[in-house]
Amino acid sequence: NLKWSDDADPALPRSAFYKKVDMGNLEYMRLKQITQPLKIARDSKSYRVESSFLASDAAKALESSGIGVPLCYAADLRPRDDDPIESKFSLLLEDFHPDDGWVQERMLKPDQAKCALKALARMHAFFLPGSRYRRSSTDADAELRATVWNSGGYWQPNMQPEEQMRILADAWETHMKNFGDAISRDPSMSTADVASVGARLQAHAVAIGAEAHPFSACPGADDILKCGGARLAALHTVIHGDPKSGNIFVQRKGESWDVGLIDFQWTGFGLGGTDVGHFVCASVAPEGLSADGSAERELIDAYYAAFCAAAAEFGAVSSAEKTSEELLSREELQAQYETGVLDTMRCVFGYQWLRVSASPETLAANAKS
Repeated sequence: NLKWSDDADPALPRSAFYKKVDMGNLEYMRLKQITQPLKIARDSKSYRVESSFLASDAAKALESSGIGVPLCYAADLRPRDDDPIESKFSLLLEDFHPDDGWVQERMLKPDQAKCALKALARMHAFFLPGSRYRRSSTDADAELRATVWNSGGYWQPNMQPEEQMRILADAWETHMKNFGDAISRDPSMSTADVASVGARLQAHAVAIGAEAHPFSACPGADDILKCGGARLAALHTVIHGDPKSGNIFVQRKGESWDVGLIDFQWTGFGLGGTDVGHFVCASVAPEGLSADGSAERELIDAYYAAFCAAAAEFGAVSSAEKTSEELLSREELQAQYETGVLDTMRCVFGYQWLRVSASPETLAANAKS
């Protein structure tokens, strides 16, 4: 919290947020270095990506376009490629202060979720290859590509243990033991083939992962345009990479909400619909979801309308009405979204639920976590 002299500029911030990363001084990181050394290099790079991105001209341009990312007042990067756990990073950032009305919700209510999706849509549109920013200079585009991951999203297959793809059927049997009674009492699932979900997802998990993260196989940032053909090349953008509710601030603005995004450790190139699929799984309160998919369609419609408008605003298409023809149709977005949901659930079923021994009782006990 900052206090200024009485005659100070009123635009000066009332507070700042300081983030320090010193992996080598964390006991659990030292243990992780022994048990999962590959994750240490991955995590170290994620902090490097976040620090580099927030300190970049790209993030400044994004913020100046009205998209809620924190201003970076200072960044200190001390990476150690030879010994990643000894890397150190620090950031001094704009603070989404509660006295200014900013809050974090455990899960976003439907109106908040729509506003958050609109913020993601604007970010995705801002970084489209045809946008004014990406075309503004080769140096600006090169800086962006050197700053973020070649493929964004922490849950993507090449950021997770390989066994996730192979254990889904067995993992689902465990989950059915824990959730079976609750599922049997849910009328919306009474006609579904729930028992075979794990086996069916496992059969397609590799293909789903490749479809959700089409740039993960690219050897370098310069090769992204060669991965996936012309249609994907025109769509590749910078995704947040971890759009869960804990990384989203909201501030009441009349009948709507302003949105602030934080935690850009997994930001990189990808498809907007992949970000959207993960967001719906990880951010939306139960009242914003439905058994028949109608509530989700409202959310996706809100994202698509905002994406079309922003794509025109930022110069990626000639007009909002042309977005479907020139860039992305609503049907293509739906397919991306559904693939993103399935890809997220591969990580949930094959790792996250196993890690916490998930059951209705354990989830209820940690409902505020």
